[in-house]
Amino acid sequence: MYGHVPEPVRVSLRFPPDLFTWRSRGVPVDLKFRYTPPVRTIDSMLGMSINGELVQSVNLRSSGQGGESARVILPLLDGGLLGDSREMLIPAFKLGSRNQLQYAFSFSYHTAGNCRDTQIENIRAMIDSDSRIDFSGYPHYAEMPHIGYFSTAGYPFTKYADLSETVIVLPEAVSAADIEVMLSLLGRMGAFTGHPATYVQVTGPKEEAQFANRDLLVIGAER
Repeated sequence: MYGHVPEPVRVSLRFPPDLFTWRSRGVPVDLKFRYTPPVRTIDSMLGMSINGELVQSVNLRSSGQGGESARVILPLLDGGLLGDSREMLIPAFKLGSRNQLQYAFSFSYHTAGNCRDTQIENIRAMIDSDSRIDFSGYPHYAEMPHIGYFSTAGYPFTKYADLSETVIVLPEAVSAADIEVMLSLLGRMGAFTGHPATYVQVTGPKEEAQFANRDLLVIGAER
Protein backbone atom coordinates (compact mmCIF):
# COMPACT_ATOMS: atom_id res chain seq x y z
CA MET A 1 0.00 0.00 0.00
CA TYR A 2 1.18 3.49 -0.81
CA GLY A 3 0.42 6.93 0.58
CA HIS A 4 -0.08 8.66 3.89
CA VAL A 5 -3.64 7.33 4.24
CA PRO A 6 -3.86 4.23 2.02
CA GLU A 7 -6.96 2.13 1.51
CA PRO A 8 -7.47 -0.29 4.43
CA VAL A 9 -6.48 -3.93 4.13
CA ARG A 10 -9.71 -5.93 4.26
CA VAL A 11 -9.82 -9.60 5.20
CA SER A 12 -13.08 -11.55 5.02
CA LEU A 13 -13.55 -14.20 7.71
CA ARG A 14 -16.28 -16.78 8.09
CA PHE A 15 -16.67 -18.74 11.31
CA PRO A 16 -18.90 -21.71 12.16
CA PRO A 17 -21.88 -20.62 14.26
CA ASP A 18 -21.08 -23.26 16.87
CA LEU A 19 -17.69 -21.75 17.73
CA PHE A 20 -18.25 -21.27 21.46
CA THR A 21 -16.56 -18.08 22.64
CA TRP A 22 -18.68 -17.33 25.72
CA ARG A 23 -16.71 -15.73 28.58
CA SER A 24 -13.67 -15.51 26.33
CA ARG A 25 -11.24 -12.61 26.65
CA GLY A 26 -11.12 -12.49 22.90
CA VAL A 27 -9.53 -14.19 19.90
CA PRO A 28 -5.78 -13.47 19.77
CA VAL A 29 -4.37 -12.04 16.55
CA ASP A 30 -0.62 -12.25 16.08
CA LEU A 31 -0.37 -9.23 13.80
CA LYS A 32 2.83 -8.58 11.89
CA PHE A 33 3.20 -5.54 9.70
CA ARG A 34 5.78 -3.37 7.94
CA TYR A 35 5.89 0.33 7.19
CA THR A 36 8.08 3.21 6.15
CA PRO A 37 9.44 5.01 9.26
CA PRO A 38 7.03 7.89 9.96
CA VAL A 39 8.12 11.50 10.30
CA ARG A 40 5.91 12.10 13.36
CA THR A 41 5.09 9.01 15.36
CA ILE A 42 2.41 10.65 17.49
CA ASP A 43 0.15 11.06 14.45
CA SER A 44 1.01 7.77 12.71
CA MET A 45 -1.28 4.88 13.56
CA LEU A 46 -2.45 1.42 12.58
CA GLY A 47 -6.07 0.72 13.51
CA MET A 48 -7.68 -2.72 13.51
CA SER A 49 -11.47 -2.92 13.15
CA ILE A 50 -13.89 -5.83 13.02
CA ASN A 51 -17.11 -5.38 11.07
CA GLY A 52 -16.61 -1.62 11.01
CA GLU A 53 -16.01 -1.25 14.76
CA LEU A 54 -12.59 -0.17 16.01
CA VAL A 55 -10.91 -2.81 18.16
CA GLN A 56 -7.50 -1.31 18.82
CA SER A 57 -4.99 1.24 17.50
CA VAL A 58 -1.22 1.21 17.84
CA ASN A 59 1.33 3.93 17.20
CA LEU A 60 3.80 3.40 14.38
CA ARG A 61 7.19 4.13 15.90
CA SER A 62 10.15 5.45 13.95
CA SER A 63 12.45 2.81 15.45
CA GLY A 64 10.14 -0.12 14.74
CA GLN A 65 8.76 -2.05 17.67
CA GLY A 66 10.09 -5.36 16.40
CA GLY A 67 13.11 -4.03 14.49
CA GLU A 68 14.02 -5.11 10.98
CA SER A 69 12.32 -8.31 9.89
CA ALA A 70 12.57 -10.80 7.06
CA ARG A 71 9.73 -13.13 7.92
CA VAL A 72 8.22 -12.83 4.46
CA ILE A 73 10.15 -12.11 1.28
CA LEU A 74 7.99 -10.01 -1.01
CA PRO A 75 8.90 -7.44 -3.68
CA LEU A 76 7.46 -4.72 -1.47
CA LEU A 77 10.03 -5.31 1.27
CA ASP A 78 13.30 -3.46 1.35
CA GLY A 79 15.56 -1.69 3.84
CA GLY A 80 13.22 1.28 4.01
CA LEU A 81 10.44 -0.69 5.67
CA LEU A 82 10.37 -1.39 9.38
CA GLY A 83 9.04 -4.60 10.87
CA ASP A 84 6.56 -4.62 13.73
CA SER A 85 4.60 -7.24 15.63
CA ARG A 86 1.72 -6.91 18.06
CA GLU A 87 -0.76 -9.32 19.59
CA MET A 88 -4.30 -7.96 19.61
CA LEU A 89 -7.52 -9.43 20.92
CA ILE A 90 -10.73 -9.43 18.89
CA PRO A 91 -13.67 -9.22 21.34
CA ALA A 92 -15.58 -12.45 20.81
CA PHE A 93 -18.98 -10.75 20.97
CA LYS A 94 -18.14 -8.81 17.81
CA LEU A 95 -17.74 -12.02 15.79
CA GLY A 96 -20.54 -13.48 13.71
CA SER A 97 -20.72 -16.03 10.93
CA ARG A 98 -19.60 -13.47 8.34
CA ASN A 99 -16.96 -10.96 9.33
CA GLN A 100 -14.47 -8.54 7.89
CA LEU A 101 -11.24 -7.39 9.47
CA GLN A 102 -9.96 -3.97 8.43
CA TYR A 103 -6.40 -2.75 8.96
CA ALA A 104 -6.03 0.99 8.35
CA PHE A 105 -2.64 2.72 8.24
CA SER A 106 -2.39 6.46 8.72
CA PHE A 107 0.87 8.42 8.48
CA SER A 108 1.48 12.04 9.46
CA TYR A 109 2.62 14.63 6.94
CA HIS A 110 5.85 16.60 7.20
CA THR A 111 4.79 20.07 8.37
CA ALA A 112 8.04 21.80 9.33
CA GLY A 113 11.07 23.27 7.59
CA ASN A 114 11.51 23.76 3.87
CA CYS A 115 9.45 20.66 3.03
CA ARG A 116 6.24 21.75 4.74
CA ASP A 117 4.58 22.67 1.45
CA THR A 118 5.76 19.57 -0.43
CA GLN A 119 4.21 16.21 0.44
CA ILE A 120 5.94 13.18 -1.06
CA GLU A 121 3.72 10.11 -1.27
CA ASN A 122 6.54 7.58 -0.90
CA ILE A 123 5.06 6.00 2.22
CA ARG A 124 4.57 2.24 2.07
CA ALA A 125 2.97 -0.24 4.45
CA MET A 126 1.77 -3.85 4.47
CA ILE A 127 0.36 -6.62 6.64
CA ASP A 128 2.69 -9.63 6.70
CA SER A 129 1.17 -12.80 5.31
CA ASP A 130 2.30 -14.86 8.31
CA SER A 131 0.03 -12.96 10.69
CA ARG A 132 -2.22 -15.41 12.50
CA ILE A 133 -5.62 -15.58 14.19
CA ASP A 134 -5.64 -18.29 16.84
CA PHE A 135 -8.92 -20.13 17.34
CA SER A 136 -7.34 -23.19 18.96
CA GLY A 137 -8.85 -24.20 22.28
CA TYR A 138 -12.36 -22.98 21.51
CA PRO A 139 -15.00 -25.73 21.81
CA HIS A 140 -17.85 -26.24 19.36
CA TYR A 141 -21.30 -25.95 20.90
CA ALA A 142 -24.64 -24.63 19.69
CA GLU A 143 -28.09 -25.07 21.18
CA MET A 144 -30.50 -26.30 18.54
CA PRO A 145 -32.86 -25.70 16.86
CA HIS A 146 -31.76 -22.21 15.82
CA ILE A 147 -33.25 -20.84 12.61
CA GLY A 148 -30.80 -17.92 12.64
CA TYR A 149 -27.83 -20.26 12.25
CA PHE A 150 -29.51 -21.92 9.28
CA SER A 151 -30.48 -18.67 7.55
CA THR A 152 -27.03 -17.06 7.88
CA ALA A 153 -24.69 -20.04 7.54
CA GLY A 154 -26.71 -23.13 6.61
CA TYR A 155 -25.84 -24.68 9.98
CA PRO A 156 -25.95 -27.53 11.03
CA PHE A 157 -25.68 -28.87 7.48
CA THR A 158 -22.55 -26.81 6.73
CA LYS A 159 -20.55 -28.27 9.62
CA TYR A 160 -19.10 -30.37 6.79
CA ALA A 161 -18.28 -28.11 3.85
CA ASP A 162 -19.09 -30.79 1.26
CA LEU A 163 -22.39 -31.64 3.03
CA SER A 164 -21.25 -35.25 3.33
CA GLU A 165 -23.46 -35.77 6.40
CA THR A 166 -26.57 -34.28 4.76
CA VAL A 167 -29.44 -36.01 2.99
CA ILE A 168 -31.90 -33.84 1.06
CA VAL A 169 -35.37 -35.40 1.07
CA LEU A 170 -37.56 -34.40 -1.86
CA PRO A 171 -41.26 -35.27 -2.24
CA GLU A 172 -42.27 -38.18 -4.44
CA ALA A 173 -43.91 -35.81 -6.91
CA VAL A 174 -41.06 -33.36 -7.35
CA SER A 175 -42.00 -29.97 -8.73
CA ALA A 176 -39.85 -27.37 -10.45
CA ALA A 177 -40.25 -25.18 -7.36
CA ASP A 178 -38.80 -27.95 -5.17
CA ILE A 179 -35.74 -28.24 -7.40
CA GLU A 180 -35.34 -24.46 -7.42
CA VAL A 181 -35.43 -24.34 -3.61
CA MET A 182 -32.88 -27.14 -3.34
CA LEU A 183 -30.43 -25.56 -5.76
CA SER A 184 -30.82 -22.14 -4.14
CA LEU A 185 -30.07 -23.62 -0.71
CA LEU A 186 -27.04 -25.52 -1.98
CA GLY A 187 -25.73 -22.41 -3.70
CA ARG A 188 -26.14 -20.30 -0.57
CA MET A 189 -24.43 -22.91 1.60
CA GLY A 190 -21.57 -23.20 -0.87
CA ALA A 191 -21.18 -19.42 -0.83
CA PHE A 192 -20.75 -19.57 2.94
CA THR A 193 -18.37 -22.55 3.12
CA GLY A 194 -16.47 -21.73 -0.06
CA HIS A 195 -16.87 -25.34 -1.19
CA PRO A 196 -19.47 -27.02 -3.42
CA ALA A 197 -21.81 -29.61 -1.91
CA THR A 198 -20.13 -32.48 -3.73
CA TYR A 199 -21.16 -35.24 -1.31
CA VAL A 200 -24.73 -34.33 -0.48
CA GLN A 201 -27.25 -37.13 -1.03
CA VAL A 202 -30.66 -36.55 -2.60
CA THR A 203 -33.44 -39.04 -2.04
CA GLY A 204 -37.19 -39.53 -1.62
CA PRO A 205 -39.28 -39.90 1.54
CA LYS A 206 -39.44 -43.70 1.31
CA GLU A 207 -35.66 -44.29 1.27
CA GLU A 208 -35.44 -44.48 5.06
CA ALA A 209 -32.28 -46.58 4.97
CA GLN A 210 -30.33 -43.49 3.90
CA PHE A 211 -31.58 -41.43 6.84
CA ALA A 212 -29.53 -43.12 9.55
CA ASN A 213 -26.91 -40.89 11.20
CA ARG A 214 -27.55 -38.10 8.71
CA ASP A 215 -28.79 -34.53 8.90
CA LEU A 216 -32.07 -34.39 6.99
CA LEU A 217 -33.01 -31.37 4.92
CA VAL A 218 -36.65 -31.90 3.89
CA ILE A 219 -37.95 -29.84 0.96
CA GLY A 220 -41.51 -29.69 -0.25
CA ALA A 221 -44.83 -28.02 0.53
CA GLU A 222 -47.27 -29.86 2.75
CA ARG A 223 -49.97 -31.42 0.60
